[in-house]
This record gives sequence, C-alpha cells and structure tokens, in this order.
Amino acid sequence: MLTASNHLRKSLSVLLTFSFLHFFIGVGGALGFIVDGIDWEKTLVSQYFGSQIKVVYIFAVVAYVVTTACNLFSIKVSSFRAYVRFV
Repeated sequence: MLTASNHLRKSLSVLLTFSFLHFFIGVGGALGFIVDGIDWEKTLVSQYFGSQIKVVYIFAVVAYVVTTACNLFSIKVSSFRAYVRFV
C-alpha cells in the first residue's frame, strides 16, 4: 500500500509539472505574438529605441534575463561537502 501511494504521489507530481510547463509555454507564445503584433512605430517606446525590431528584441532580451535570473536564484544549491557526508 505504501509503494502504491508513493507511486501515485509521484505521478500526480509529474502531471502537475507538465501542466505548469504547458501553461507557461502557452503564455510565452501568446506574449510573443502580442508583443510582435503591436505597431511599436507609433509609440513612445519606439521613439526611444529607434524601430519596431529593436523594441521587440529588447522585450525578448528583458524577458530572457528576468526568467533566467528567477531560475538561477530559485534553486537552493547545497555544498559539495554536504553531499560527500551522505555518500
């Protein structure tokens, strides 16, 4: 009974992980279409950066840097010495 419960818990965890993955893939794709679909030439942002392509590129770079930083700082790193003690 214990192994079946653990197996079920692991499969629900995997299902939840893939649900989040697909949700964020969809949100990222939607935001990509929205940012690219806006006519940035008539906005103040385009006057600052220069052109449509530069504005879309800046948005992509900012999104990449923010998500990479969130990913790097959300993972707790354990030291190698702590791992050696358990081996």
